[in-house]
Amino acid sequence: MPIVKVKREDILREDEFREMLNKLEGKDTIIGEYETTLHGEPVVQKFRIECKQTQCLLCLLWIFGKRIQEILLLRRKDLYVEDGFLFVDFIVLKKKKRKSVRERYTKRITLEHPYTHYITDYMSSINDPNAYIFPGGSRPRKFVSKVNVYEYSMDEKGNVRRKLKDTKIYQYERSERGFMSSQLAWKIIKFLNPNVYPHLFRHSLATRMAKHSFTEDQLMSWFDWDSPKIAHEYVERGPRLTEQASRRTW
Repeated sequence: MPIVKVKREDILREDEFREMLNKLEGKDTIIGEYETTLHGEPVVQKFRIECKQTQCLLCLLWIFGKRIQEILLLRRKDLYVEDGFLFVDFIVLKKKKRKSVRERYTKRITLEHPYTHYITDYMSSINDPNAYIFPGGSRPRKFVSKVNVYEYSMDEKGNVRRKLKDTKIYQYERSERGFMSSQLAWKIIKFLNPNVYPHLFRHSLATRMAKHSFTEDQLMSWFDWDSPKIAHEYVERGPRLTEQASRRTW
């Protein structure tokens, strides 16, 4: 049965994120459960969750806001520490194809960030540079992905509302195998918090960055967007465009 990806209109708050991390703290493994149907009958799927590995996954999502598939494709050699920063070389999906070989886009975050230690601690447990950070049973696949573009407004009570504006379709192939499937990652996250899903991390980070007055160019560079359209939608909802008006005293 296909996974139903229910969307929420707000963002992932840090207290929710910490609760997810805390459910894994001090444990090696836990057993997760996912309720679904098989041949019309309700079943409960059970799966093993590696706690330190999952904390690493959650923190990569929280800090970098990358797509879940881009994080699951990471190998040990793609993460390294230099000059007080954690560097990560991501293969970016959904980019317009200009070359036959997929390019990597490097992002870095200070080691002073409160959640980088979950990533570096788990990195230290992997010796093979070619090993996937998140190993699993995935196989080569062809993907057709639909991404909804929304326009946002605010009601009289100050609640943010959104309306479907456009739907974009992306097609790409994945030849790699041997890493965790995005379906399993989705189930793990939903088990830790039923109201959270992988793409919510990306949307939430973009929203927070816009609230901290990051520019369209900065958002485009961080999220590797080809068009400024999406970045503008986030900036438009943030305080940057009204900064001058906010400083007035009349």
